[in-house]
Amino acid sequence: MASRRDRLAERRIALGYSQERFAEANQVATSTVVRWEAGKATPQPYQRPKLARILKATPEELDALLTPASEVAVALAPPLDLLADGDADDMLRREVLAWIAATGALISLPTGPASASGRHAAPLPDAGPILWQAFRLAEHKRDAMPLVRQQISRLVVTLANSRTEADRGRLCEQVADLYQLAGEISFDGNRYADAAQCYTLAASAAREAGAGTCGPARSPVTPSPSSTIGGRPPRFRCWRRPPGFDGARLAEQRGACHLALGQADVAERYLSVAARQGLSARRQAAVLAGLAELGARHRNVDQVVRYSTAALSLADRTGSGYIVRRLDGLREPLAPLMSDPRVSNLSEQITYRGAS
Repeated sequence: MASRRDRLAERRIALGYSQERFAEANQVATSTVVRWEAGKATPQPYQRPKLARILKATPEELDALLTPASEVAVALAPPLDLLADGDADDMLRREVLAWIAATGALISLPTGPASASGRHAAPLPDAGPILWQAFRLAEHKRDAMPLVRQQISRLVVTLANSRTEADRGRLCEQVADLYQLAGEISFDGNRYADAAQCYTLAASAAREAGAGTCGPARSPVTPSPSSTIGGRPPRFRCWRRPPGFDGARLAEQRGACHLALGQADVAERYLSVAARQGLSARRQAAVLAGLAELGARHRNVDQVVRYSTAALSLADRTGSGYIVRRLDGLREPLAPLMSDPRVSNLSEQITYRGAS
């Protein structure tokens, strides 16, 4: 038996809406509103941004309003362990800060006094390449964090017991790699402060290891100076070709650069090729957002809606903050098309994801 959504009805009434006027504002039938409030139907994802705006509710508040009355009482009495520890995100953030504090202290300490004897801790295999691969393959990037956490915990213990400069340098290299990865995961989850701290510690560990500095991960392909100052081909050049580089990102990188240079036809050719390459969710979303932007430049609303909707689906599936930020960059190109209801609805959906 369906459970009524009394809080939804109460909010509607408090704002002065009858069911008929509320249905008209949401562009649905009155019977649909009746079914929503009776708990017999649920608003579709594309309807929620407008519904939240009409009810003057945040996405979180809207979720609460749509929670059936029978579930509210259960929600008001969470288990004791949740009351004690907070939600999973807060716990994860506290753990990240604890790692940073412990690791930062260890890499700043001098090598132990037994270094002259040549004794050293048992070697710890470098799990970095495997963890980066797990990060690349994970739809939800935060799913890679437990593995990173476990490896950092092992590294902290091993680093504390290191007794030679060679051990210390090798371990600091691994620390730098893992904290750069932790920064990427935090950045994808919109935890910018945590990401910045991870990148800072990665840079400090890299300096201790004599490996230079680290920062946010970058692609090995960069546009050459000629592409930014209006020179002639070759427009793109690898500053260096790392081992194993296969050029798989060239189409999407070239498309993005031509898009930034305002060369729409060339950009669309490369991005269309990239869209058919079976990319990871984040890379595919960036390509789709680029194609949507091209549609906006051509005033092609069908193209805008088609590619933006596909990118929104990827954002919903993966929970990636990166994809939402990439879509948020469409606001300026979409502005001239806002008179079209499809575009205004699309803009509301992007806003809704960004606020979630």
